Amino acid sequence: MPSRSRQPHLFTAWPAIVDRASTADGIVLGLDVDGTLAPIALHPSLAVIPKTTTSVLRRLITAARLELAFISGRGAADLLQQTGILEATYASNHGFEIRRGDAFWKHPAAAPAEQLMKKLAGELDAALAGFSGAEIEPKGPTLSI
Repeated sequence: MPSRSRQPHLFTAWPAIVDRASTADGIVLGLDVDGTLAPIALHPSLAVIPKTTTSVLRRLITAARLELAFISGRGAADLLQQTGILEATYASNHGFEIRRGDAFWKHPAAAPAEQLMKKLAGELDAALAGFSGAEIEPKGPTLSI
């Protein structure tokens, strides 16, 4: 097995990170949503980004040299509704869709995946009918249980 060099702990490396960030031409801050910005909830509709967090994010988006990106299994429209930040980049549905402002890109495999997910959702709905609380959440080219 090849040897792996040991990486420094984040806090040990922090001074070097700050130094590099202060001289970089630009910085991309990519943030996960569920479980990071929005606390885990009993139902996906209850998992929301707290207003204090969105306030900080809105201040960050105005920083020079900073690009803000949100990465999630949620759909792009849901992410945009959660943050309200048009200037950010949204990598949604696990990368099947990417949105920034008016620009939108959808992976070529998304259309066939959407058809497959519709079929799979129907089959899963029947298979999970006996499980209390099990819920299928269709998201176009992906789905969550």
